[in-house]
Amino acid sequence: MDLIVELTDNDVTNDRVVANHLIGAPKKMKVTTVEGEFFRDLFVPAYSLAELPKLNCSAYVRKAAKELFNKTYSTCHAWDRRYFDKLMCDVGGRDLESLVEEEILKPGMVIGTFIVGSGYRDREDCRGDGVKYTHNMLYLGRDIRKKPIFAQQVGSITSIVTEKEVEDELSIPMEVIDSRY
Repeated sequence: MDLIVELTDNDVTNDRVVANHLIGAPKKMKVTTVEGEFFRDLFVPAYSLAELPKLNCSAYVRKAAKELFNKTYSTCHAWDRRYFDKLMCDVGGRDLESLVEEEILKPGMVIGTFIVGSGYRDREDCRGDGVKYTHNMLYLGRDIRKKPIFAQQVGSITSIVTEKEVEDELSIPMEVIDSRY
C-alpha cells in the first residue's frame, strides 16, 4: 500500500500496523489526511496493553477519538454504541466512500462493523437483542489518494486500514455513529 505513514517511534518496524506494547506511552503512527486542498497530519495512537487491554476496539475508538478529534464517546461495548451515542445512519450496503462523498461520514465518527468470524456475533446487546455488529473502527479522513482510511484495534494490534482492507477482513460496515457531545 502507498499510504503516507511515518512512525514516530523507532522501535516499531511496520508502517501501518502496531502490536500493542506492554508498557509505556502510546506509540504513534503519523498519517496525512486530505480535506479539499488542505493536508493534516494525524498521530494515530497505539496504546500499551496496560492502558488498553486487547480485544477492546470500543475503548480504542473512544480514546483515539478524544485524542485526535476531541470527541467524547460513551464507555460501552462496540455493539451497544448505537444506543449510547448518536446513530447517524444505517450503512445499508453502501460503500463507505459514498458516505464520505455525501458528507454523512466525517472524520472522528465511528463505524460499527460486523466481523463475519467474530466470537462476539452470538452475543446479546444491552437490550437483549442479537448484536447488529461486533466491532468499531474510527474514520480518520481521506488519504492522499482521497480514499477513506480508518484506525482500529483488533486483538492486540492497532492498524490504519483502507475500505478495501476492511472488506478483505470480512468486516461488513453496518452503522455510522457520532458522539453526542
